[in-house]
Amino acid sequence: MVNEIKTYSTKETAEILGIKERAVQTRCKKYNIRKKDNKYLITDLIIADWKQKEEANAKPNANANATQIEDLENQLKDLKDEALLISSKHKYAEQMYLTAIDKYEEEIKELKEELSGYEITENERLEVFTNEEYQLFQTRLIEWQTQQKDNEHQQELFNVKVLTLEQSAEHYKNSYFYQRKQNERFIDMHEKLLDTIQLSGKEGFIKSVVEAKTTDWKK
Repeated sequence: MVNEIKTYSTKETAEILGIKERAVQTRCKKYNIRKKDNKYLITDLIIADWKQKEEANAKPNANANATQIEDLENQLKDLKDEALLISSKHKYAEQMYLTAIDKYEEEIKELKEELSGYEITENERLEVFTNEEYQLFQTRLIEWQTQQKDNEHQQELFNVKVLTLEQSAEHYKNSYFYQRKQNERFIDMHEKLLDTIQLSGKEGFIKSVVEAKTTDWKK
């Protein structure tokens, strides 16, 4: 009895080769594997040939993979170096930005403080002059200040005069009342003197009459 050649299904071949069944079917079509009852007849020889081809293709692929890995590692190293450089530049740029921000914040603060000097209330106003207008305004302001000082001086002189007149009036008033009081005292004293003189005259007259009675009138 002649030994029959063992064949495998596409599913069994896929399990042997460790690939998908569809990949086995593709290979069968590619290599024109014979069919029987609409099934591929895959023998040990075919499977061995496919294995050999895979091993032959695997070596170049392995070398290519090794080369690719090396390239990727080199690229990764370059990327790391670039990342460090970017990080360093980023830190430097960040420091520059922070310094600039601090500078601008300080300038803004100074400008705000300077601007606060121009703040006006509801009853105030802020005017803008040309140089010529400001010179004229300054001249007029000096003239007004001078006139104001003259007015204040005149007012002071007037106040002094008024005070002098008031003091004089008070003085004359006091003098008048003093003189009046003195006159009243003088009149009172004069009246008392007259009364005394009159009284003395009466007493003398009475005394004379009394003395006359006691004497001889005829004599």
